[in-house]
Amino acid sequence: MCAIAGLIEPGSPNKEGKVRRMIRLMAHRGPDDEGLYVDEDLCLGHRRLAIIDLSPKAHQPMVADGAVLVFNGEIYNYKQLKKELADQGHLFHSTSDSEVLLRGYLFWGYEVLNRLRGMFAFALWDRSNRRLFCARDPFGKKPFYYAWHRGRHFIFASEVEAVVSALPGRPGFSLPKLAHYLLKGYFPPGQSVYDAIHCLQPGHYLEIDFQQGKCSERPYWQGRFTMSDSFAPPRAKVYDQLEEHLHVAVRRRFESDVPVGVLLSGGVDSSLVALISAEEQPSRINTFTVTFPNTSFNEAAFARQAARLAGSLHTEFAVTMSSLPMLLPRLVRTYGEPFGDYSAIPTFRLFAGLQPYCKVVLTGDGGDEVFAGYRDGKLFWWRQLLRPCWGLGNIFNHDFLERAIYLPIKRLRELGYLLTALRRHGADAFQSLSSVGWTTYWRKALMRPEAWQAAGEDLVERRDRQLFEDAGRHDLERFLNRFLERLTQAYLVKVDRASMAHSIEARSPFLDIDLFDQVRQLPASVLLRRGEPKSLLKDLLAKKMGSTFARRTKMGFTPPLQDWFRAPESAAWLEKHLTDKESLAYALISPEKVRHLITLHRRGHNHTGRLWYLLFLNEWHNLFFRNLRPEFHSST
Repeated sequence: MCAIAGLIEPGSPNKEGKVRRMIRLMAHRGPDDEGLYVDEDLCLGHRRLAIIDLSPKAHQPMVADGAVLVFNGEIYNYKQLKKELADQGHLFHSTSDSEVLLRGYLFWGYEVLNRLRGMFAFALWDRSNRRLFCARDPFGKKPFYYAWHRGRHFIFASEVEAVVSALPGRPGFSLPKLAHYLLKGYFPPGQSVYDAIHCLQPGHYLEIDFQQGKCSERPYWQGRFTMSDSFAPPRAKVYDQLEEHLHVAVRRRFESDVPVGVLLSGGVDSSLVALISAEEQPSRINTFTVTFPNTSFNEAAFARQAARLAGSLHTEFAVTMSSLPMLLPRLVRTYGEPFGDYSAIPTFRLFAGLQPYCKVVLTGDGGDEVFAGYRDGKLFWWRQLLRPCWGLGNIFNHDFLERAIYLPIKRLRELGYLLTALRRHGADAFQSLSSVGWTTYWRKALMRPEAWQAAGEDLVERRDRQLFEDAGRHDLERFLNRFLERLTQAYLVKVDRASMAHSIEARSPFLDIDLFDQVRQLPASVLLRRGEPKSLLKDLLAKKMGSTFARRTKMGFTPPLQDWFRAPESAAWLEKHLTDKESLAYALISPEKVRHLITLHRRGHNHTGRLWYLLFLNEWHNLFFRNLRPEFHSST
């Protein structure tokens, strides 16, 4: 796990200095080593977090037979690939997975991507063809930002601020793009907050051909649910195959030359990972549980139960929530762009607390997205069963239903969701799940008219509806595929930035693509048996821990931000920040309407998401654009 950066700027004498500055901005991602490669065309830089082959032989940038590699990530099946290459006569000078990737490219070319099992982002310079080949892993666990400047200069890095540092000035941003963030808490695939800086999409590769002056991005893997319509296979057979895939996925992620721990929350996903890890490893595994005193998401007692069964060396450490006014600027600098998932707060503190204990951890990330673990999936499962009732929800005005799902009374909210689910189009039900953010209703009601228009009005929702319709053959399949976007654009970003800010590598067995290939084709009756979210994993865990443990109420990992925003002192701080005349929030929303939203929240309505999205955006703007007043332009 590392940081990579590069600059193609033929003839420039400043390449080395720019790239050195870029990689030092990311020293936290790779504190163990630093390296540069420079020629007349480009400079490549690397910061290393040493995990596999700790010797100097694994130093990067790595050069072999006219190719130069900078690589961030891990190739879990590198030993198998190394044997295949050695059988073809290739000689190796290290025991690193980086060299396997480099020599794999020299032998297989771009086809090497389909052989890799791991998480990665890399750039490979082919000197003979003056061509740069870049790629990102299927789920996008490792980041890759880039800018194609004036059609001649190409800049890339693992973090957006590193790319910004190599540009002539800080690039601008558009309000329609911010509207997507305000709705969902993240930016669309392939985009960053900046108009001039892009993200290489998950499962894509990028080719820069300087002889022809072309930059092209193409997919090499498209992971999506294609649920079988045929008769469901015997459940016992599904269990056997699933357990085999899980064991392989966990075994792969213990490939390391430093100790590997398991992050054990006590939930279904992390408990399964811990128990399978214990079965796979010949020695006792190390498990770690983070406790958050005086909060509602403390599952330490359940984690201890799983640890006892796993026979692990179990460590608990308490993490106290820092003062938000002090922590917020640190979070903004860590993420580099607006980020709306407020579980980033405990996640950041989690890895800060874990730092003294280990360098590599396995997590349960991805279990919910791959195995339909959220209760929202149940809504679409019921929608499939109630197909004859579609259209009943259209009896009610759309604005009425949208208001209903924001009511503080739980039963009325649930009725609003049910009626929305029974509207004629599944896209209506899907969009109701974004109610935590700034939906059309809230943007139109609270934004200044000129900001509402410049943000494209309801353009984000209209595009999202079309994406939903194109995402599968039926609504449940569409829902599962659209939710994968939230995994790649929000949850994996959250964990990568928080873990690497503390020089820790996080590995996710549930995001093994061979495992996903099995699960994504299962019929709905198997994946969501009787509508139960994550029923397959719960059944597997119940065999080991009992049904009571496996099927208890999901607790989640959410900080008590809702209550914090209601406290008088916190609400006053929030109001001060969001009504400052020099702030972006002031340009978007009048102070009177900000105060109204805060007042509604304090009276029992839940506007935690909307307040946090706006607060994080505002703090980002304060840090990087403080002296620049926003200007609104018409959207296209």
